[in-house]
Amino acid sequence: MFYTGSLEKYDLPEQEVEEGQLVEEPRNFPTRYYDPDGNEYLFIGWYRDISLDEEYVWKFATDKVFGDMQLYAKWQKIEKS
Repeated sequence: MFYTGSLEKYDLPEQEVEEGQLVEEPRNFPTRYYDPDGNEYLFIGWYRDISLDEEYVWKFATDKVFGDMQLYAKWQKIEKS
């Protein structure tokens, strides 16, 4: 259910959720990470669309499952000044 991008070490367990129910938000998920080259990234949120282009961020407190779905982590590179 969750795709974390290049954060393979955060392999989140799948959740089986009935249609119309809420998804449990992943716990202890990092808000920042560094890639092997030292670039820093900020976690933006979870999206339903793999392209991460939609403006809507998944809201775990209110958004309900509507069939088979996957959520994707969006990361933004922090530019060094």
